Amino acid sequence: MFMMKRLTVIIAFMLCVGSVMAQYEKGECYFRPYMGLMFSNMESKAFSSSCDLKWKVNMTLGGQFEWQLLKSSSLLMDVNYRRQGCMIDYKGYYGNTDGDDKMTVDFLNFGLQWKMYLKPNLSARVGIELMSKVGNLTTHYRVYGEDVSVDEEDKEGGSEIIDQAMWSVPIGLSFEYKNFTFSATYHLDGNRICDAISPDDGVHSAWESWSEPVYFYTFDFTCGYTIPLRKK
Repeated sequence: MFMMKRLTVIIAFMLCVGSVMAQYEKGECYFRPYMGLMFSNMESKAFSSSCDLKWKVNMTLGGQFEWQLLKSSSLLMDVNYRRQGCMIDYKGYYGNTDGDDKMTVDFLNFGLQWKMYLKPNLSARVGIELMSKVGNLTTHYRVYGEDVSVDEEDKEGGSEIIDQAMWSVPIGLSFEYKNFTFSATYHLDGNRICDAISPDDGVHSAWESWSEPVYFYTFDFTCGYTIPLRKK
């Protein structure tokens, strides 16, 4: 509830201050390919108390179509791919002390955002994105120095670990310099909630309970290059 109240305040503030003239003319359209770093972590009571979940860094890439609707704001249509998850440190259990275990899952995302200029080169963004899972949740274990990859959703009862389709709310800031755009975005989960599974007997596992919600924390830093398409 606190998170939703905070989100409402942020969105209201952004809508109020978005009145500065943009560096682009009304009616112009652009395409902006981009790539950058994705930082993510996971949280759930379903994880074993013997493991410590840490932030994981991955790459993200995508493309945006931008339509400058007004002098102070524009509409963004976004498609991007990202891999997210977390690092797992078992605190010395299972003969593992190097902290190299990791959990990952891939998503293809389709977003719609409203971009509002705070200064001619500085803008704020808010919107919604639909997310489609394009790979199963996989854990890459380090067991006695050996790499072991486990498809969590191939385990018995694991088909509902992460839903196939989800949504989230991206909130971000962008700075534009000539044709380059530097962006920082936090992705606030809407319904990325799932049921964890219990570990198989005798198998090194991060799970210890059956049905607890699992959440992602995700933000990214990207750099894009703006290509003009047409003028009105």
